[in-house]
Amino acid sequence: MAGHALDCNRETQTLSERMATALHTLDPAALPATVVAKAKLCLLDFLACALASRDLPWGRQAIAFAARDEAPGREAATLIGTA
Repeated sequence: MAGHALDCNRETQTLSERMATALHTLDPAALPATVVAKAKLCLLDFLACALASRDLPWGRQAIAFAARDEAPGREAATLIGTA
């Protein structure tokens, strides 16, 4: 993606922003069907794991840890399966 117009601020972008830029500029039609199918399966697996683990001890620990870091002037973490 080097040289793409959306990459001009690469040094100032967070990793999440760079990943979002890469995904935004990706043309799914250019990918083999097997790659798209695997990506869909991986996303579903990730979401199922995230939702299933939110009430397990380590899931509750992660939620408590993220909530602990909330403070005025700081952005709150976004956790799948929580309000």
